[in-house]
Amino acid sequence: MPHISDRQMLVRDLDGLFKFLVKTDEDEEDIEEIFSIRCTLEGCRYLNLRNYEKRRNGLSEALWQYSDRDFKQTVRMEKRSFLKLLEIVSVHRMFNKMSYNQYKRFKSKQAPVWIQLMVALIRVGCYGNGVSVGRVGVNCGYSDGSVDNFTNRVFPLLSHNMLKI
Repeated sequence: MPHISDRQMLVRDLDGLFKFLVKTDEDEEDIEEIFSIRCTLEGCRYLNLRNYEKRRNGLSEALWQYSDRDFKQTVRMEKRSFLKLLEIVSVHRMFNKMSYNQYKRFKSKQAPVWIQLMVALIRVGCYGNGVSVGRVGVNCGYSDGSVDNFTNRVFPLLSHNMLKI
């Protein structure tokens, strides 16, 4: 049996009340008020205000403040090695991709390269359930889709020796 939301139940109740008032020849003001409430409700998608979780500064922002030991444990490489790899990777066309629409050519918006690389390396350093995009996303402060996009951009560069180190 499908779930009926509070909004749907309220709409049904208002419709029933409206029909009842019309049948019993009630005061026109009451009918107009119920009709007005029904129209207002029809224009609202939700009864209550939605609570959106603000994007928090994720682990990737805090990692720069970690000691070298903690940074290496999390990202699986030393800071200076990470910065060298970042220098090599950041010039790759994958991170400077141009997008097109029917009117103009523009540079697609992406997270900074260092964040994409860091999130991908954190994912590589995990095993078991920790490697899931959901777990890495929660730990780093990014959505599942973003983690997936980051790893899809970084993994081919790391795995197919496209980088000449």
